[in-house]
Amino acid sequence: MTGRTQGTRIRRRGVRTRSWRCPRCGRSLARRNQAHFCGSPRDLAAQLAGKPPGLKLLFAHLLGEIRACGPMTVLSERARIAFRTGVAFMTVT
Repeated sequence: MTGRTQGTRIRRRGVRTRSWRCPRCGRSLARRNQAHFCGSPRDLAAQLAGKPPGLKLLFAHLLGEIRACGPMTVLSERARIAFRTGVAFMTVT
């Protein structure tokens, strides 16, 4: 990862800071040069395709509970689904 790209302002420990955007994948991250996977995001439906119905139901319930806590972003990637506010606070593999 090279260069520094300014992103949107995020709140970390009560202090507003600028996020960093990876110049390769465009992903907004909490810290400059933060370790991450520069892969293509996957569609959430594609990520859950072929999974047992009980697992899909559990995931839908989990997603609903997390959304009820406040604004967040769901990142569906090659090997995981991450829930994120400023940084990923939970991942499901």
